[in-house]
Amino acid sequence: MLSLYRPHAGQVCAADFLMSSELVHSHQTFDGELTGIVFALGIEAGALLDRMTQTRTTWGNGFKYHQGVLCGSNYVLVESGVGKEKALQATDNLFSIFRPGRILSAGFAGALDPQLPRHAIYWPSRIISKEDAISLPDGKHLKTLLTVDHVVDTCEEKHRVWELTGADLVDMESYSVAWFCREKRIPFLSVRIVFDTAAEELPKEIRRLAVPQQSLVRQFGTLTGAFFKRPSSVLDLYKLKERALVAADLLAIELERRE
Repeated sequence: MLSLYRPHAGQVCAADFLMSSELVHSHQTFDGELTGIVFALGIEAGALLDRMTQTRTTWGNGFKYHQGVLCGSNYVLVESGVGKEKALQATDNLFSIFRPGRILSAGFAGALDPQLPRHAIYWPSRIISKEDAISLPDGKHLKTLLTVDHVVDTCEEKHRVWELTGADLVDMESYSVAWFCREKRIPFLSVRIVFDTAAEELPKEIRRLAVPQQSLVRQFGTLTGAFFKRPSSVLDLYKLKERALVAADLLAIELERRE
């Protein structure tokens, strides 16, 4: 069973206006304590969802929820979308609707420390942002995770941020989830897999795609524009998708192992 720190101080489709009470009713078909996991993207959550049984997917309040059982324990996953604001909204909705006894923030991260290899998995003991720092004594690794407002995609920026903050990893969501859990006194941990090392640069289109609050229409426009401006970007993005599927599978194995 996962040890979590309590910080201090079948498919069902429904419209986005689905009432919370309906979602709560579907949750009540499971017995026992529930663990909530916040993923930014569906591709991050997919491999774990494949390992779950008795799955049920619902939409509500603009977010997608997946309920199911993993190794005899009950889980609900939410796909928040990219960025701190979406992560906070998704966590708030997750807690209000399902009342999980503990929450994880899980997904991909970029490495800032040049020593961290691709696909290494870390449970950081500290999460920082420009607003604050939150300690997680039960974090398995003495690593610091930085949450930022944009994709840190170039080697130059990764090195600059590493020197400035001393953080080992970077993402765009974990701090918001940690902050909410601290305020509500909900047990919380974060787990991140290194998607890109400090020596790897992401295609520049990723920065434009990973804009918080960007609509699907805007994302499609970004992809279309990228194809016409740089046709090779299609191959780059395909390779990233393949890498993401591998990373998601490794992350799911880690979560299943820790259960």
